[in-house]
Amino acid sequence: MKLLIGTREGLRDADGAPLGLGGRSIRALAGRPDDAWLIVDGREVWRLQGRRMIPAAAAGALKDPALTCAMPTPTSVLLGTDGAYLRRLNGSSLVPVAGFDEADGRDEWFTPWGGPPATRSLDRDEQGALYANVHVGGVLRSDDAGETWQATALDIRADAHQVIAPAGHDGLLLAATARGLAASRDRGDSWEIDARGLHATYARAVALSGTTILLSVARGPRGQDAALYRRDLDGDEPFERCRDGLPDHFDGNIDSHTLAADGPNAAFAGPDGAIYCSDDSGRTWECTLDGLPRVYALLVERGPG
Repeated sequence: MKLLIGTREGLRDADGAPLGLGGRSIRALAGRPDDAWLIVDGREVWRLQGRRMIPAAAAGALKDPALTCAMPTPTSVLLGTDGAYLRRLNGSSLVPVAGFDEADGRDEWFTPWGGPPATRSLDRDEQGALYANVHVGGVLRSDDAGETWQATALDIRADAHQVIAPAGHDGLLLAATARGLAASRDRGDSWEIDARGLHATYARAVALSGTTILLSVARGPRGQDAALYRRDLDGDEPFERCRDGLPDHFDGNIDSHTLAADGPNAAFAGPDGAIYCSDDSGRTWECTLDGLPRVYALLVERGPG
């Protein structure tokens, strides 16, 4: 398993060895472990190619909103920000995505504490449609490379924290929400919520490992009694709690972007500074690292063999 770990104190590899940017906060990762895009301190975009670290762009003014998430596309890199905006990497500049500013329903976006919403996660399906999860503002889709954006049918009050469009599953979207798992088979035109088997419904992270959904849940935003669950994508059984090799529970959230999978290989970062890995789609887990600074993001790729 290839693993890239973005922490509060720089970038690490699967062995915990520093890869660069020590002392700086790696707030988001996107791409693959050997060709990754990084958001650094919420202000800069870097690229890791092999072992070479390359600065790509920096927010030009302190008034610019902090960067929150990233997604490479065939022509550029799309970046989410605080305030629920999008930026596109154009050369070494970050250019506003005007169509996102004009998305229908934008005036209804909110946060429970009264602050501005944020673009929390991004993904792209194999047909080229782009998806953006706003917290709190639901999941939006663009079918024209980001020129225009439309809200999907997910109720914004479901409070989505992460959306993914798993490769190899045409039309499938999975979202971790405050009501449990939200799943769509038609690119977001309709959704179903599933919380069967969960001890709590506040979900922060989701990944697909082979044909197994992995979902992190807790009792609320502060992460009380957090745990990881698994469920077959096409089965009718409820979620089952992942226990083999894991603590009984975690005090803090298993957060968005700290759960990742590629085929049967999966990994997540516990709020205790430990990395847990599985090679059987979450049936069993092993703690492979501990004592890390706070982890904000993981990238996983299946290794040789």
